[in-house]
Amino acid sequence: MRHVGRIALGCLWLLCWTAVPVAAADPGPKIGVVDLQRALTESEAGKQAKAQLSQLEQTKRALVDRKAKEVETLKRELEIQGKLLKEEVRREKERRLEREIKALQRLARDSQEELQRQERELIERIIKALVQIVKAIGKEEGYTLILERGGLERGGGWVVFAGPAVDLTDKVIARYNQQSKAKEKK
Repeated sequence: MRHVGRIALGCLWLLCWTAVPVAAADPGPKIGVVDLQRALTESEAGKQAKAQLSQLEQTKRALVDRKAKEVETLKRELEIQGKLLKEEVRREKERRLEREIKALQRLARDSQEELQRQERELIERIIKALVQIVKAIGKEEGYTLILERGGLERGGGWVVFAGPAVDLTDKVIARYNQQSKAKEKK
């Protein structure tokens, strides 16, 4: 009986030792998450893009404000002088005011479209570079899957929870900043 117990214990011990290397060899899928929105806003290029867009917005706003003041001046002149002017002169000033109002509206619309286009182009360029970095990290470090964390708040994505241990965002930002500095030096 003791002999059978020793054999069973030996088999159990042998089974444990052979199972450990198998489990260690295949740890299962390696999954990570990255918040591209956060990477965009916290990266040096993202901060520079935001500053560039802010400056462009101020420039466009100044143009629109200047044009709005011109329109307001014409409007006040017409209100003050309108009753004193001859009918033909008054109608001409009214037509000019209408043209200037339309020009102001067009300028405001064009300025807004330009800002949106610039923002889209800057964001697309940075996101494209960030995605390449995520792919490189995934390949280098043997990830099976890397998901975008912030997508749920913006109407996409499905990551509801991911612990900080699998969050690669800081690593992506650091590598992107490093690559950007290296490109600037060249």
